Amino acid sequence: MPVRDPIWCLLFLACWSVSGVGLVVSLAAENPPAINYSQLVTDLGAEEFSRRASAEQQLLAAGEGAFDPLKQSLEKTPLESGRRVLAVMEQIWLRTPVPAADRLEQQMEEMVHTPGPWQPFADQILRSHHVLRESRAVRALRRMNAIIEYENDLDLYSQLLEEGIEGTVPQVIKHVTLPKTWSGGDAGLWHVGRLAHRSSLGVYVIPGNGITEAGMDQVRSTFPGLLLAYRSEVCMGVEGDQNLFGGIERGGCLLKAVHVGGSADLAGLRRFDRILSVNDQSLNDFQDLVDSLKGLRAYDSCEMIVNRGGEVLTIQVVLLPWEVFLLPRPPSPPASLRLADIPPVQPAFPVYNEN
Repeated sequence: MPVRDPIWCLLFLACWSVSGVGLVVSLAAENPPAINYSQLVTDLGAEEFSRRASAEQQLLAAGEGAFDPLKQSLEKTPLESGRRVLAVMEQIWLRTPVPAADRLEQQMEEMVHTPGPWQPFADQILRSHHVLRESRAVRALRRMNAIIEYENDLDLYSQLLEEGIEGTVPQVIKHVTLPKTWSGGDAGLWHVGRLAHRSSLGVYVIPGNGITEAGMDQVRSTFPGLLLAYRSEVCMGVEGDQNLFGGIERGGCLLKAVHVGGSADLAGLRRFDRILSVNDQSLNDFQDLVDSLKGLRAYDSCEMIVNRGGEVLTIQVVLLPWEVFLLPRPPSPPASLRLADIPPVQPAFPVYNEN
């Protein structure tokens, strides 16, 4: 039997040992130890500061994966510990990038709409971050081809929001139109609910854009004050108000505003004109005007009888589709413009790390 070189044997054993250690390390990396979320939640309610701080750090390190277990733990967590759990959930949501953060926000909204002890706390968290939520919602809606109209269109903040600066304070949104090119379907309507000032917001759905009546009903039931209505595929580019001049004059649709570049503007209609009829169909208010356009298609021509300061005029209007009706927007800010750094978003429920 041949005698092996002892040095060679030692080298072989060393290599085998190192490879074995490497295999163990590799397997450990592929299969990290399971996180005991139940114990970490218990530690969040501990009297010792070190246990609370350690539990918080481990949960934050787990990131998005810790959100669901934390939410489930609230069902049997005392109030004080539950507030700490919510604070950690809030921090995880704020640290998670979009689109994963949207899923976490939806779960927080579920808590707001579910009666229970955590409902007001979840509501406070979402309200405290309304600027962040609206910033993200506007960009998501625009990616899905929504048309957004602000109360003040010549507004720097709104323009900066368009440039994608998250956290920019938004101006009040007046209308959101979901045209035929809308790509969000029913699921995209969730972003509408993230917008502020819903009681004064009008959301107009153009038939044929993929949104179902069931989807609209779901949004109406969740946000009762939101105006969500169908509009025809054409756009006049006007606003009506029967209360102008004290509401003394009745009959017809009184125009409160005529937007530049719209169908009415191009046809020569003016502010304070009163539209008496459309294609021989008499009007009593703005809703009648909307209804009279529902059967018309893009680039159809209609005849309008208009009272302008006592003079009755006949005006032909070529109706433009919503897709080409975009209000003039200010130019992008110059490249030389520098804004102050936006401070980080502060949580609604900070975890106080004092003994």
